[in-house]
Amino acid sequence: MIEIQKLQRKNTKEFKRLYYSSFPDSERKPYLLMKYWQYRKKMELYEISDNGKFCGLFVTVVYKDIILIDYLAVLPALRSKGIGTDALEYARKMFDEKRIILEIETTKKPCADLKNRIKRKSFYIKNGLLECDFDVDLFSVEMEVLRFNENVSFEEYLEMYRHMAGRLIKVRNCVGISCAI
Repeated sequence: MIEIQKLQRKNTKEFKRLYYSSFPDSERKPYLLMKYWQYRKKMELYEISDNGKFCGLFVTVVYKDIILIDYLAVLPALRSKGIGTDALEYARKMFDEKRIILEIETTKKPCADLKNRIKRKSFYIKNGLLECDFDVDLFSVEMEVLRFNENVSFEEYLEMYRHMAGRLIKVRNCVGISCAI
């Protein structure tokens, strides 16, 4: 039975190992900064477990009625076994009164790992996520923003990041629906 619970101290090493191996440097936040934001109640670090055994990580940014699923990863040996799907469904129930969004690397431009990006996006679409009406260049990484239920505007998205990171967030330019932060 899949569960998402606050990160337990005993699983910190596994959490960090999976975090650092699953996301590229350009998309990772420093772990100590995430712990600080957790202390400030702006971010939550969760572990995904199956019958009490650590099998993945789940990180959220919390702002008003918006939950950003900032990171979701499953141990490589357990991928393609439905754990990610179960974790998303668990999250939908866990945050049923919130608007849930997440970011994925763009599938709209050619790149070396486009096939993997399309596969990842298909996974999220298959699990009920829809595209928001804006994309972002988030610290020089082009991202698409997906949502589970009600839309989140770019202004609300930006407010969420400013709430979390303060002056670290600056909008460089906006063209149509694509904005650089």
